Amino acid sequence: MISHRTSRRLERWGLSGAGPLASSATAWLARELTRRRATSVAGPLVRIAAGAPGPSAGRALAALDRMSADPEVFGEIAFQCLLQSGGPHSDQSARVWSSVAAPLLLAPTPPGRHVPHVRLIAFLDAGPEPAGGRDVRERLVSSLVMGASSDSPRREDLQDLLSTTDHPLILDALAAPWRRPHFLPDPLAAEAAVANPHLVPRERDDVLLAVAKGRLDLIDDEHAGTADALVRGTGLTGTGLAERYRRSLRRLGPGAARERVCELAQRRSYPDHVEPLAAAIDAGYLPADERKRVLFLYRTEQWERYESADPDGQLLYEIWLESHRSHDWYLHNLSDVISEAARRAGRADPLDRYLATRPVRDTDPDGPRPARHRPIGGISGAWGDSGSVHT
Repeated sequence: MISHRTSRRLERWGLSGAGPLASSATAWLARELTRRRATSVAGPLVRIAAGAPGPSAGRALAALDRMSADPEVFGEIAFQCLLQSGGPHSDQSARVWSSVAAPLLLAPTPPGRHVPHVRLIAFLDAGPEPAGGRDVRERLVSSLVMGASSDSPRREDLQDLLSTTDHPLILDALAAPWRRPHFLPDPLAAEAAVANPHLVPRERDDVLLAVAKGRLDLIDDEHAGTADALVRGTGLTGTGLAERYRRSLRRLGPGAARERVCELAQRRSYPDHVEPLAAAIDAGYLPADERKRVLFLYRTEQWERYESADPDGQLLYEIWLESHRSHDWYLHNLSDVISEAARRAGRADPLDRYLATRPVRDTDPDGPRPARHRPIGGISGAWGDSGSVHT
């Protein structure tokens, strides 16, 4: 932490590297870093080194370069470089990267355990553990991968490092976004992950990465989650990969994944239902169970195939009736979904057939239809309702 006295000095001198006190400020900061290993001054020195060219910028960069050989200090220097060069593109962040971060972090080093042979990789390999241990390394790796994001300008030297390194910490960070169930990798980081020959997908739970890397042999047709991952992958529109996931959705063999595609295709409330719907129709997928098959064809409005599967509409009516009489809210709601599909397509509503079989009641023939009964639950039970009555 910066002491109160140091903080007052920095405020008084300023950090731009310009002005009458700039040279004294830079000299003092450099001494603090090189003699006392005061990592708290690394941030100000990075800003001065990225400032206007001149003696102060040169002195600051020289001090940072000299102390980058010390693992206990380099971690903070590297973090400050990545922190100040990250985020949305600006002239300042561009200068920090080109004049400070890249020269310090990507400086060549003798061959080590992992490639490329640059100072940052050597630090990640350094033993014994630097101050802060693995946490320092993980913080650096996270900032490094975040630097290759759509929020930051494209940096070819950074993309090259991420695309070629075999360091396990960086590979893990590149793979992590592909394995999160509700997220997608950033386009630039995804590009590096696909290009990196050392990043190998795992079996079954690495569907997104497997397709991106062309490892279609790892696609598990017997795992329902495969379909969800492929549908999610169609959202990688900024990477040029979306079409690969669409093709994979249409090439599933019989099994749980194909059944899941058919299930998702029927869910109009599902945000991405358009993709599984298109895939199921294009590939001619059908659920294995006959009743599910009839319902699927009806809800996806494949009318010719539906009429061949259920020519007299009896199977659909039985499904509707079972749903209508169910006390399970989710199953009961299916009858409404079927009726809505019928009305939307201008087809006979099973509700009309059902009402036609009920006894005639002494009601106004021009009045409204009888209300549908629904199961009653939740707070209404506190007032004595035990549920709806189905006739």
